[in-house]
Amino acid sequence: HRDGYGFLRVEGRKDDLYLSSEQMKTCIHGDQVLAQPLGADRKGRREARIVRVLGPKTSQIVGRYFTEAGVGFVVPDDSRLSFDILIPPDQIMGARMGFVVVVELTQRPTRRTKAVGKIVEVLGDNMGTG
Repeated sequence: HRDGYGFLRVEGRKDDLYLSSEQMKTCIHGDQVLAQPLGADRKGRREARIVRVLGPKTSQIVGRYFTEAGVGFVVPDDSRLSFDILIPPDQIMGARMGFVVVVELTQRPTRRTKAVGKIVEVLGDNMGTG
């Protein structure tokens, strides 16, 4: 979810487990994870804690490139990804502000660090012309 929280589908079960935004900092939508059930949160949802990522999702993400205060970053188009991806200056491949790009993650986000990536393809500007 764009607000940072998520839900974990458990094999063989109908109900999902709630993952707080803090727990979601260690995984990406589509990752296969090992999780520990924690009980219910204050809203009564069954909650879990991510122990580790077992099978990471693909490392390529489509998004829009921006710069702010000299720092380049990509905002993923997929609203289920609630993090921005930092892009080092030597990894922008000529992308300009607002361009749609494909990013390959070089560092996955953690609780303490931001995601870092490199642009592997520039698809075009934000108005759809490329």
